[in-house]
Amino acid sequence: HYKQLQRGGRCRHAVAGLLRLQSNDLRAIPDMVAACKFALDQFCQDVSPGGGRVHACLRSSLGKITQNSCVRMVNQTWSVEKQDVTYNPRVQAHCRKEMNSYCKGVEHGQQRVLICLKQHEKSTGFTGACKEAVESVGVKATSMNTPPENAMESLQHLSHSRQFWDRWGFVLIGAAAFLVFVSCLTIVTFLYRACR
Repeated sequence: HYKQLQRGGRCRHAVAGLLRLQSNDLRAIPDMVAACKFALDQFCQDVSPGGGRVHACLRSSLGKITQNSCVRMVNQTWSVEKQDVTYNPRVQAHCRKEMNSYCKGVEHGQQRVLICLKQHEKSTGFTGACKEAVESVGVKATSMNTPPENAMESLQHLSHSRQFWDRWGFVLIGAAAFLVFVSCLTIVTFLYRACR
């Protein structure tokens, strides 16, 4: 229910902090160590906790994990990390320069920053470590081209995208004013001819 929390509120900030902590270290997720004990012993015994390393190890062994509760918890954490780059410790650690260079004005959430990174991975200065971190999340650049669920979602995204308004705001306002002017002129012309 994180998406439904008020944007910028204290509750959302607290939840975001908890999600970051849980993505960094699976020990912060209640019962995950117990649910994944067998998988941890079998696949990730030599992996030190923190920095999302244990989560990455479990994901790489996901097809071999037999405990359903562990698979569910691994997928839940992965799903959260796929939605917002700020929750993914590996992307945060390896892609800071790339995010500042290529995706500075991109709003966080709904995979927007991850998709932006994926689209720029062949650009000059894009490091191999960042490319690997983005690939480990499993984001496809084509996701950016999927249509929004509804028109209201599109308008909300545009209204929150400062970069878009800085670039195209005057053009859109000018185009809207021009259309209103032409419409009024057409109506006046039509009424003038009708009254003659």
